[in-house]
Amino acid sequence: MNATYTPEELNKINEKGEEKIIMEIKSQNEKYLKLAKRLGLYLNIPMSIFLMYMIDYGFGDVDEILPKKKPLYYSLMVLDYLFFLNSLMILSGVRNIVLLAKYIPKEKVIEFTKLSLFCKPYQVKDPLSELKRAGGANAKMTPFLSLRNIKTYNAYSMNGLGDWKDRKLFNALFPKIIKEKKKTKKENKLLEL
Repeated sequence: MNATYTPEELNKINEKGEEKIIMEIKSQNEKYLKLAKRLGLYLNIPMSIFLMYMIDYGFGDVDEILPKKKPLYYSLMVLDYLFFLNSLMILSGVRNIVLLAKYIPKEKVIEFTKLSLFCKPYQVKDPLSELKRAGGANAKMTPFLSLRNIKTYNAYSMNGLGDWKDRKLFNALFPKIIKEKKKTKKENKLLEL
């Protein structure tokens, strides 16, 4: 996982100029990703709209609802919010997942293939100078987050989702940032002695 190419090996890869696949999503994970997007878009949002229609036109004004129907009214309201929020969570959660990451040394870019809202693959090319490894505060919200574009703030999730074809190349292009641990007061006093 932490292996990396030496600068000489990285220069050889750049001199060859051949495209290298860094990561490719597993076929089963791709199926689940498409299923999640379709459920969020074609089931949850229409159900939310249908429930909103039922609530508005089926019950009328809230003050005129019979006491026996109020629990049904509030249950439908909760379901409406749950369907809508669930679809937003699904669609926002899977929007950054990368299907294929390819390094193009001639252009010094990484080409990412992602899925659009309607499950159509599209490609994004980002220069190496604009990409940085995501970690720390960025990775707390999702464990899959790998890279982030500094200028456009696009995020790319690759960890744990696919087959790493060349992890050493990824580590060479985007080295891990190791922060030094701050010394506590006790350690400083011990060093002074």
